[in-house]
Amino acid sequence: RPKADLAGAQYATVSVIIRKPFVTAQASQSTVAQGDKIFIRGVAEGKPSPGVKIWVMGKNYATDNSESVNDDGTFEYEISGAITSGMTSGQYFVVVQHPMYNDLFDIERRGDFVAGTYPVRWSNLFKLFGAGSLQGSDAANALTVELDNAAIDDTYTKLQFLVQVAE
Repeated sequence: RPKADLAGAQYATVSVIIRKPFVTAQASQSTVAQGDKIFIRGVAEGKPSPGVKIWVMGKNYATDNSESVNDDGTFEYEISGAITSGMTSGQYFVVVQHPMYNDLFDIERRGDFVAGTYPVRWSNLFKLFGAGSLQGSDAANALTVELDNAAIDDTYTKLQFLVQVAE
């Protein structure tokens, strides 16, 4: 029945809360010794089927990996001691990318480049590996600038940690 014609009819109402997907993350510690493991833990609301993408960038180091999201929205990504032992001491930047409404990563690594769906599908946005590549904060900033583009529906959170020489 139309709303105006509900008099004398049995009906009920229900409240629906539609929550915008989001992602939060934190490092298990702010400083890690070379050879020790570190965890990136967080929550990705909205049940993204491809999980979240974890980008880690530092001096002469970059990686991107997907991590699945548990039923309760939590995720955990481990950077093993074997990996941190090969990292140079210094600051590392982590960008955790959530695919949002289209459930697809609109920015991803393609070979040595970070590519996006804007302005043309899989356009090279910047170089992440090899000669002339962006590193550390420059790479993380370039990635977040691209993720902030209005044509990209992905969202992200950014954090950092320090790697120190083991004593």
